[in-house]
Amino acid sequence: MPKLTTKTPGATSLPRRRTPPGPHGHLLLGSAPDMQRDRLGFLLRLTQQYGDVSLMRFLIWPAYLVNHPHDVKHVLQISSPTRSFIPFSARGS
Repeated sequence: MPKLTTKTPGATSLPRRRTPPGPHGHLLLGSAPDMQRDRLGFLLRLTQQYGDVSLMRFLIWPAYLVNHPHDVKHVLQISSPTRSFIPFSARGS
């Protein structure tokens, strides 16, 4: 019986999508408890530990923290028609 291949001979594979680093957080709640405890401290720790772009999770939704002004400009001016944004600040509601 011939072996079935999943890749066409000679085809190149697509590069893997890289995601920014970030905290693992709670299994069900993600980073929500850490953010609720100390908002500003949590965001500062993310920047110090993971750099200008980091990925965190709130419940089931991914959230990106973008810190560098050039990256913020790129996200808001170039990518904005294709993405939705919910800005938040470290201040309490």
